[in-house]
Amino acid sequence: MLSAIVSLPEAITAEWLCKTLAIHNSAFESATISTVDYQMIGTGKMGDNARLTIEYENNSHHYALPRSLVAKLPAADPVAKQMSASSGAYAREVLFYQQQAQHTDMRLPKIYYSASDDKGEEFIILMEDMSPAEPGDQLRGETIHRAEMAIDQAAKLHAAFWESEKLEGEHISKPYAGDNPAFGGALLQDAWPKFLDRFGAGLAPSAIEFGDLFVGHYTQWMQGFKGPKTLVHSDFRSENILFNDHGKNASAITVDWQSIAISCGLTDVAYFLGGSLTSELRRQHERALVARYCSALELAGVKTSETECWEQYREFAMNAFMTVILGAVFTSAAERSDQMFLIMAQRHFQQCLDLQSAEFLST
Repeated sequence: MLSAIVSLPEAITAEWLCKTLAIHNSAFESATISTVDYQMIGTGKMGDNARLTIEYENNSHHYALPRSLVAKLPAADPVAKQMSASSGAYAREVLFYQQQAQHTDMRLPKIYYSASDDKGEEFIILMEDMSPAEPGDQLRGETIHRAEMAIDQAAKLHAAFWESEKLEGEHISKPYAGDNPAFGGALLQDAWPKFLDRFGAGLAPSAIEFGDLFVGHYTQWMQGFKGPKTLVHSDFRSENILFNDHGKNASAITVDWQSIAISCGLTDVAYFLGGSLTSELRRQHERALVARYCSALELAGVKTSETECWEQYREFAMNAFMTVILGAVFTSAAERSDQMFLIMAQRHFQQCLDLQSAEFLST
């Protein structure tokens, strides 16, 4: 019997791939895959990605079929896998592609097959290979051109779900609802000392002071959220976006939908600008980029204003700290990822300091 889920790249055989694709895609019904090879790609923490290279019998008869796909699979790191599965991240991404993706015209990879098990521990997503588009570089920081493309994509996502009935779905996180603010606050209280043990030496005293304030006020702050709600990516940073910078074909394709939530749309905007640009570049361009986002929302029919968006941007710049703190603590230490988390913490602190975001913790 054909298994619905194969969660190791070496277990994706030509037979399994051929039959699975044929069942779910009519274009593959007459195709026979003769070989499939894989190469691990990307730097994901919550899941692994493998590029599948496909050979067909009578290749010339199947010129329209893809010669490569990308398989997204559970993380090989047992700590990351357990954390991701227990938080519902794997099932959440599968259900995003199955239920929410169709409602937005933002650029997404085509999905050929997706499935997760009942426990949310195993999953597989077979998606379009977007090469030559490549992930951004969190450490280096992105250009303004890439920031503009990313912000345009965020606006398309948020406009499609702005105060919409399409936000229904038990798999979508609601950090402001019910017991979730208290639960999130408890997680932060536990994680913050551990984060400081690993990264405190690289943070300015004022950053640690701000972190103490934010962690102590998180529950009350999140309970007070009354703004407009939409679907947010929640990990909207440059290494979760595939960029193609070539002229008229320039594009930004958003991937890694394991953390979707219902929240303020400026959460994604502030997270990208604060963590994926250098502080110097962000300071120079953030006003214009937030205005660009606001204009895109208004063109899509959302009732907002540049002033409202700017104030929400200032406030929700703080939310990045939760993502960075928990992301660092609940993944295994590694040289590059530790460097990334430290740089992001430093940039987001500076963003909150520049924007005087702490004002929102006392209101």
